[in-house]
Amino acid sequence: MLAGQKKMTYLLIIIMQLGDTFTYFFGNWQAAIFAAIVIIDLIIGLKRKYFVVIAIVQIIIVAAGIVWTFYEFNKQDVAGPYAWALAVGFWFVITILLHAAYAIYGLKERWRT
Repeated sequence: MLAGQKKMTYLLIIIMQLGDTFTYFFGNWQAAIFAAIVIIDLIIGLKRKYFVVIAIVQIIIVAAGIVWTFYEFNKQDVAGPYAWALAVGFWFVITILLHAAYAIYGLKERWRT
């Protein structure tokens, strides 16, 4: 295994563990958490269009994760729960990074004025 492949494997495992932790902690409330964050972003997006983009990206990630997870389950593969954990982990990481990017951008704008 190449060094880059090993790093990517560790990165995917970390993202999957984040998704699994999120799934375990929130249980059946996952959909409500997804919806609440997207709705809050859409409400904020009425004034700041960047948050509409964040909401659309989140919807795409969750929809793709659901489709991929159903695909894995329909193959009767043991990877179904792992697929969902990876999808939730990607959603979690991307959501945090996009919100952090906006926060950093906002701080830079405030420091300029």
